[in-house]
Amino acid sequence: MDSEEIKIKIFGKDQNSDLDENYYESFFNLALPNGFAFWNEKDLDYREPLIRGLPE
Repeated sequence: MDSEEIKIKIFGKDQNSDLDENYYESFFNLALPNGFAFWNEKDLDYREPLIRGLPE
């Protein structure tokens, strides 16, 4: 982690049982040598279920 960028793909869904509408994919990348951490959805269609899936 100190010398290389780490790339992780995250799959999930919000609390609703309808998987098709509530499924999301996101990327979490650590670039610690550059001082950055990135977390973003795979594409814009996944943004709403990703945000709904976050704990309050």
